[in-house]
Amino acid sequence: MSQPSLQATEQPLHRQNKSKNKNSKSQNRKNRNSQRLIRSVHIYSSMLMLLIMLFFTFTGITLNHRDWLPEPAPQQVEDIRLPDHLSHPELWQQSADTMAPQIIHWLQNTQHLYGNQIRREWHSDERLLIIDAQYPGGYTLVEVFPDERLVQIEDQSFGLLATLNNLHMGRYSGPLWQAFIDVSAALMLLFTLSGFWLVMPQKNAANDCWQSQGAVLRWPCFVMDWY
Repeated sequence: MSQPSLQATEQPLHRQNKSKNKNSKSQNRKNRNSQRLIRSVHIYSSMLMLLIMLFFTFTGITLNHRDWLPEPAPQQVEDIRLPDHLSHPELWQQSADTMAPQIIHWLQNTQHLYGNQIRREWHSDERLLIIDAQYPGGYTLVEVFPDERLVQIEDQSFGLLATLNNLHMGRYSGPLWQAFIDVSAALMLLFTLSGFWLVMPQKNAANDCWQSQGAVLRWPCFVMDWY
């Protein structure tokens, strides 16, 4: 009588063990699939980040050593005549603010005025309109004297390295470059988080990771105390 009862109790235990093994196998399979997916994200994001990181690394060095920059090219100054339809005294007396966009549009079409940030300022006491167009590699300063029908254009280019440095900072850049920086930041975030995800299951590597992060965080404090 005791032997059948023993077999009866062993059968449910055997079934429970089989169920646990199935659950553990299913969980391991899910973990392997997630690891494979994260590894693919890490690899492809690193491939996309390669050239971006090279760019920001190079320009980070040139930003830190501005004395390496070559001397800028000499300024180019040009005097041109303001067309008749933009130099009527009545128009400027009525509203100089409405004339400024027309002047900018005329300069863009005829003198190829370019700038991601264009500012204008009217000096009523001097009867002078100043247009300041900034772009990553330099600037263009325009002075308009409507009474004299004179336009003075001053263009200054700072060279390739200065252009790259300003692009690194996003200075005087347009919406396209701003979108590029946003995409670069998203890719860097994917690369960092996916690498962190891959390291965490490995205890030794995770401990080394935390220790290195602690050393990196302590370094700025050491520099601040030193100075």
